[in-house]
Amino acid sequence: MRKAIGIINLHHEPNLGELTENRPLGTLSFLGRYGLMDFTLSNYSNSGMNVMLMLVPGQSDLIRNHIRDGNIWITNTKFGFLRLLSNEKMLNNPSFNTDVNNMVANMHILGDIESEYVIVSNTHFIFSFDYRNLIEYMDDTGADIGILYAHRTDADKEFGDCDLYQISGDKILDSKHNTSRKKIADIGLDTYIFKRSVLFEILAAGETISKLYTLRDLVNHYIHRQKYDIRGYRFDGYIAPILSIQGYVDNSFALLDFENRQKLFSPNWPIYTTSHNTPPAMYKENAQVKNSFVANGSIIDGKVENSILSRDVKIEKGAEVKNCIIFTHSIVGEGVKMKYVIADKNSESRKFKNLKGSKDEIIIIPEGSKA
Repeated sequence: MRKAIGIINLHHEPNLGELTENRPLGTLSFLGRYGLMDFTLSNYSNSGMNVMLMLVPGQSDLIRNHIRDGNIWITNTKFGFLRLLSNEKMLNNPSFNTDVNNMVANMHILGDIESEYVIVSNTHFIFSFDYRNLIEYMDDTGADIGILYAHRTDADKEFGDCDLYQISGDKILDSKHNTSRKKIADIGLDTYIFKRSVLFEILAAGETISKLYTLRDLVNHYIHRQKYDIRGYRFDGYIAPILSIQGYVDNSFALLDFENRQKLFSPNWPIYTTSHNTPPAMYKENAQVKNSFVANGSIIDGKVENSILSRDVKIEKGAEVKNCIIFTHSIVGEGVKMKYVIADKNSESRKFKNLKGSKDEIIIIPEGSKA
């Protein structure tokens, strides 16, 4: 599709503590098989977009390792591409290393890409969405900016630090920071569609308004001033907000439920990810697995229940894993019992035979650690 390009915005992502200390949120393992960014990239790809840009604030090696040449998501490799953009001058100045300044620094690239619309989305809201519907809506209404939002009855619980909109019909009249005081609200999903010319105007104006402003700040600035025709497009599908460690855990386990998976995954809407040449999982003589995701290469010789295992995980004889998320190349040793634990990649648990957290207090074993 030459009508729109898709931008994945990795700036200003939620901080998930130890889980994002050494990795961008978009590369965080989800459901044992995917990176969080795979859902945004697949939405763009399935919507027919062949030009995708990724705004990267830093730590690009892990991103490059995950996306490789990007051809997994680009269906027309002759004209399409996936490219990382960073603002090298501001890499050591976090306050000014914003998504806006990144785009301004790379205007020579953005300006050369022909499209009518530019879509900017994130990796911390997981959903399946056909952006062709949003593009058609923009064509029909003539709006300058469209914002994807959801009408929620749990706005006080899962959507802290998001934008809360006042909407009349489909016109956005006002925006506020969600202080988690209202249960029922129209919550922004940090996903915008701009007329290309309007985006360029806003980026140019941002340099005079404030060099500290993010794209979200600029959009809210113009909502308050009602300069542009800014409209909301309501999304009623399944959403998994990954805004905290607790949100990550809760939304991971929620997808163990088949009904929830059906809402997110569709045979006609594949979620693409990087493939690895690993053999199928092996279930040995003592293996007992119930209601769990087990990725390729794993070797199970113990009990696994209500858990998510990434590639090449080993659960040894007599080990019991319940309500846990185990990352790639981790080992749960013989006789070890785990409950409500996240074991980051390359970790090994042998000495402590009973690691027990709770639903609201998850134990995290850091990457490469031995426990």
